[in-house]
Parts: sequence; structure tokens; C-alpha cells
Amino acid sequence: AEADLATGAAANWATLLSSGIEKYDVIHLATHAEVHQGAARRSTIRLAAQSSEGNATTIPVTMVAIRGLSLQAELVYLSSCRAGLPAGGPNSYTGDFTGAFLAAGARTVIASTQWVDDEAARHMAERFYVHWQGGASKAAAFQAARRDVRTTWNHPAYWAFFRLLGDGS
Repeated sequence: AEADLATGAAANWATLLSSGIEKYDVIHLATHAEVHQGAARRSTIRLAAQSSEGNATTIPVTMVAIRGLSLQAELVYLSSCRAGLPAGGPNSYTGDFTGAFLAAGARTVIASTQWVDDEAARHMAERFYVHWQGGASKAAAFQAARRDVRTTWNHPAYWAFFRLLGDGS
């Protein structure tokens, strides 16, 4: 399968848009999310940007910008702290990044509702892809990855706050 990898300053919104993000089957973003509960329009995913001095910095990508996409992605995996946290409030799953990506056309979104440990989150993603590429459904791969993470990081803070929404088949 063909893949594009953008890291550092190259991992920016303009590059994603110009590369045709809307055509990708799988989109994996390992970045920072800022969720403002009660103010979904202020919530952002932070992607790289290049300053006029050539220094790498970050730019915010809003839920509004994400909702404006026309995705055909089978999966969007958000390896970002709190990217799955509802911005509409603790009892509302409207106005979150998972909802924005689903509204943009993604079939399934995986994200965490809390702060995540970088190493545990990386391991969770790696194990998910191993199981999914091995033939498991997204839901089964997700559950297997959570079990795998628990063998090293037993405390629920490392694995319990990830959620899978959408079509898990």
C-alpha cells in the first residue's frame, strides 16, 4: 500500500491539503490537540508550520476546517492527548474531533479522551495496525491492542481512555 509520511515542519496543514488528504484510506495524526470544553470552535489540532525565519512552529487546525473536508478515509487515528474529549461538555459528544472527522466522511475514528503517555500511545497504535493488517476488524484490532498495552502498562490511565467511533467492522 502506498503511504506518505510527513514529520517535523513538513507535517503541516498546507502539505496535507496539497497531498490530497481527502483521498487517503488511513489518516494517522500524532500531534497535540487543544480542546476547549464549551467552546468547540476554539478547539484545535496543532500541526507544524514554518515561520518566516525558517523555524518550525505550530498552527491550529480547527474543527470547522476539518468538517469542511470531504474524506473517504476508512480510518482516522488521532494519537493526540484529549482529541476524543467532547468540546461540547462532559456529557456531550458533539463538537469533538472524532465527530468532526466523522462528519467530514471518515468511517471510523480512534482517539483518546484524556492525556496519554507518548510511549504507551505509540505502542497502542503499533499494535492496532498489526492486528488490523493481520485481518482483524477495526473493533477487534482495537480491543486486541488495548489488551497488548495492558501487558506493559497495566494501569487503565495508559489504555482505557482511547475510544473507537464509527464503523468498527
